[in-house]
Amino acid sequence: MQSDFDPGSPIATSCVTSRHPAPHLLCPRCQKKKSTPIAKALSLDHLVLTVKDLDATIRFYQNTIGAKHAVSPSKSTERHALPFGSQKINLHLSGREFEPKAQRP
Repeated sequence: MQSDFDPGSPIATSCVTSRHPAPHLLCPRCQKKKSTPIAKALSLDHLVLTVKDLDATIRFYQNTIGAKHAVSPSKSTERHALPFGSQKINLHLSGREFEPKAQRP
């Protein structure tokens, strides 16, 4: 996943790009722009992350949010998920995503 922030900075002080799909929470320049959300989420069932390193991603979310690692067998491969609370993060390995997938993963 590409980042719009300086990877050397733990908290971004400025944006690297000026073409944002939406304001970034950590970007002072973006926060100066006032926008009205088109919808407000009440909850989140799951989201999907396409990752390069499955093991590193699992360790990161286990250590930061206390997620558990769940593996489910599938027809062609194993599916990996990180449930926490009432939601979960599904993990797809880059280059081996499940169908259907995002047009631009």
